[in-house]
Amino acid sequence: MNGVAATNAATLRDGLPEFWHSQFGYPDGKYVVEATSGTIEQQGRTFDHGFEIHLERATLLFQFAVIGGEGRYLCPPTVLEEGGGVEQPDLGSGDPMNAFEAELRTVIDCVRKNQESEILSGALAQDAIRLCQMQQESIAASRGGRAAS
Repeated sequence: MNGVAATNAATLRDGLPEFWHSQFGYPDGKYVVEATSGTIEQQGRTFDHGFEIHLERATLLFQFAVIGGEGRYLCPPTVLEEGGGVEQPDLGSGDPMNAFEAELRTVIDCVRKNQESEILSGALAQDAIRLCQMQQESIAASRGGRAAS
């Protein structure tokens, strides 16, 4: 995380970030990383989660929302391949509880074997917390220090 900086634009509610857009700058200028997070007061759509990740040889797409009280994919998990192909991988049932169960199983296995998980490591968690802190600090700075910490 050395040298990474966050710049944010945000709306606040009761001094807390409600909706924000982050741009992360890397020292070598090679990467462009952006994230939009939070919620907005919007009738009919109570939840929305998605991403678009541009990699060297593929783009990953996903968007899920609760609209009118029903959860649905707006864009199922999709891989746009380098050669122009499109793949929608089979992820099993699609039930998010199955993914959560798999994460818990991984933790239990790692504790039993006394080994660190590559996908649920403390270092990854620490990086995620640091990114959130950078976002909060940037939001506070852009608001003259008014965003709650």
